[in-house]
Amino acid sequence: GATLIDKEFVSVTPLAAAVLQRNDAIVDKLVGYKASLESEYSFTAGAEQNIWTGTVVNACIPSNNLDMLMYLIENRADVKAESSNKANLVWQAAYFGHTS
Repeated sequence: GATLIDKEFVSVTPLAAAVLQRNDAIVDKLVGYKASLESEYSFTAGAEQNIWTGTVVNACIPSNNLDMLMYLIENRADVKAESSNKANLVWQAAYFGHTS
């Protein structure tokens, strides 16, 4: 595991870590070196302590990082990606209150 942005992660790839930390320069370098845009991260969530897993596009939503989301999509990240609880990007945006 790793701790980033004051959160304990079960697993996190270098690209997911850079997206979560909003480090555009590192994201750009990793994408340039062909890091997988399906890179995942996971953490323990909820009262039942389930392991939640999502891809780098999911990592953009909680912080409302639309510029990063667009960059990843322009580089062919899967816009239809679903997290382990089957939440797509639209559901996730609504959950985090990013509806406008």
